[in-house]
Amino acid sequence: MIVAAAAVVKRFRLKCSQSYDASLVNGWIAETLLRNVQELDLDFSIRMEYSTMLPQDLFTCRTLVVLKLKMAGDMNIVPTSVSLPSIRILHLGCYRFVDDDLINKFLFGCPVLEELSMSGSVGGNVSVINIVAPMLTSLFIHDCSHVGKWPRPHGIERKIVIDTPALLYLEIIDDASDSCYLVENLHHLIRADICLYAEDDSDISEALTDLLTGISNVQFLKLDFSIQVTCIPKMTIMRDCQLPKFPNMTCLELGKFFYVEWEFLLELLENSPRLETLVFKGGLGNDYEVFTQLLQNPARNVPSCLLSHLKANTMREVMGSNSRRQMLCEEEQYEDRISNLPDSLIAQILSCLPTKYAVATSVLSTRWKQLWTSITSLDFDDKLLLLPHNQTNNPTLHWIFTSFVCRVLSLHRGKCVQKFRLKCTCTCDVSHVNGWIADMLLRDVRELDLSVHVEHSILLPQELFTCRTLVVLKLDDIYDVTVMDVPTSVSLPNLKILHLVGIGFVDDDSISRFLFGCPVLEELRMTRCVREDVGVINVVAPVLTSLIISECLAEYTHGLECKIVLDTPALLYLTISDSPAEGYLVGNLCHLIRADIDFLEGRNDSTGSEGITNLLSGISGVQSLHLSNYSMEVISSGNSLLPKFHNMTYLELGAMPNDGWKLLPELLENSPHLGTLVFEKVSQQVIEIRFFEGEKEEWEMVEYFLCNAKVLEKVNMHYSDERDCTIQITQ
Repeated sequence: MIVAAAAVVKRFRLKCSQSYDASLVNGWIAETLLRNVQELDLDFSIRMEYSTMLPQDLFTCRTLVVLKLKMAGDMNIVPTSVSLPSIRILHLGCYRFVDDDLINKFLFGCPVLEELSMSGSVGGNVSVINIVAPMLTSLFIHDCSHVGKWPRPHGIERKIVIDTPALLYLEIIDDASDSCYLVENLHHLIRADICLYAEDDSDISEALTDLLTGISNVQFLKLDFSIQVTCIPKMTIMRDCQLPKFPNMTCLELGKFFYVEWEFLLELLENSPRLETLVFKGGLGNDYEVFTQLLQNPARNVPSCLLSHLKANTMREVMGSNSRRQMLCEEEQYEDRISNLPDSLIAQILSCLPTKYAVATSVLSTRWKQLWTSITSLDFDDKLLLLPHNQTNNPTLHWIFTSFVCRVLSLHRGKCVQKFRLKCTCTCDVSHVNGWIADMLLRDVRELDLSVHVEHSILLPQELFTCRTLVVLKLDDIYDVTVMDVPTSVSLPNLKILHLVGIGFVDDDSISRFLFGCPVLEELRMTRCVREDVGVINVVAPVLTSLIISECLAEYTHGLECKIVLDTPALLYLTISDSPAEGYLVGNLCHLIRADIDFLEGRNDSTGSEGITNLLSGISGVQSLHLSNYSMEVISSGNSLLPKFHNMTYLELGAMPNDGWKLLPELLENSPHLGTLVFEKVSQQVIEIRFFEGEKEEWEMVEYFLCNAKVLEKVNMHYSDERDCTIQITQ
């Protein structure tokens, strides 16, 4: 310690196999605390007079992240105030708390604790083990109620309270004699390993009931028992256990279960409707025929998991006759093929899953522990975390989601990210979102998909607007419109797909700047992207092939003059689903394949005939045209001049009001190559009328076609009550 000159000690580990002077060890610990130690690992294999040895500064160390204490001694001196603001991992082995209050004080002073391991850490005077930790994700309890080492009076109940709402992994190996468990708020539990034992004839059914009820939301349950069967030859105590429902459990592994009544196992299967994998680690024992009779009992319904979800049944260390073993081997067809794949291919498969499920595979085995850290696609959706309760206004769950994203990004080892998707239904903190985006930009992200809601304006990182690797960018404010501050210079040389939903531009120039910086943009979608100060939506994109403009004018212009300018000579597909603009200036879209025009009602439209004429003239080269009912009314009432549609072969019209029919003859006259005409409510060779109701105006329209369509072959009419009628035309 004297020779070491480092001002900061990252890790200090001390393992002693013989007794040392307490003051000497105490000095070593104090020295590392002065050097801002982050990890402290003390392991004493023999009993020492260590009760008063821990320096008081240890309990207020602000730099300590990992603390591991393994020693045979009593912790009977804990300061009134414990403050360990950075500690995330705490392991206590054979270091006994002598009363309840010491445990509470110690854990209360660890507000960001994520992993807790307690092994034989409770003395005989402790009646309540109270574990309250809001951020704890992993908890291991081993032999904390064991009565052999540090006995407590027989018949005195010990209670274990677990209140850890963020817990993902739980392991309990404990003596259930005279013990009870109070477990709550474990809504996100992924895996639980439970092994209870009793060294006498104690009834553990009540303790088992409480524990299983508390972990009923678990996805993977490993259950085992170790009980002196000589005391209870028939093991009927499980009959008194009241099993809860396990709605989320997909995997169940059973240990030495042949000592337990098969009736108990059958009820467990009935209460696990989504179970997919069942593993018998200890085999079936000698009562397999009893289980078979129970399943074949016509008075009992077959568990639903056996009928719909159960895919794998593995049996290890099977006991019994050779014929029974052969029968079981023939029944077991499950083979783990995915684990034989190379790591790179498994990582590619995991990249197709939501990140929550990809991370969950780390519990499968040592090999799988790090595989998810190489995935190329990160997909975070807070609904997967908040379900099944969907508590979108719960700040604790939002904080858990934020912590989960930060933790995953810190552990992810990929230098290149293909896709980053973030969907958050709650109001997000801008600093967190920007930090995650900045992290992805450093990893050369190609696809960025954000569906979030932030208050006021969104100040995206400036590096986003100059990212050279970005190919797909999707921004969505799922509740409202968030104003986006577009920098003076935008350079996205590889961006091909841009979706903006609820991302408002503050003025005309911001739209132009953004699109001008996307020279190879091929697909553009703009939904609710205009604020009241915008007068012109100017879309200039030389290689754009697909354009959707939706609800940009319906809510935010309120009658203000707003024009739409389209200069997109390569456009193939156009969709306008919005209130009519004040005017349209559309270049010649000579390559247009399909156009959908759906004008929305809802405000006083001041669109003049000249604006509509310009729009129709601009799309006159279209091959397939779809006009909604209100679009027909706007075109007809405005007395707009219809251009010639020389290339149009397909026309689909909505359920037109009376004024809309006036436009039909001129529209047909200006479409000389029309081959198919479809009415939503009703080719020139075939006319199809959907939702026909037989009204006078509809029959007049049919009469018009029968009299004037020279090459008409057939008219199909589909009534709204699902009757069909066909008029075949004969020469």
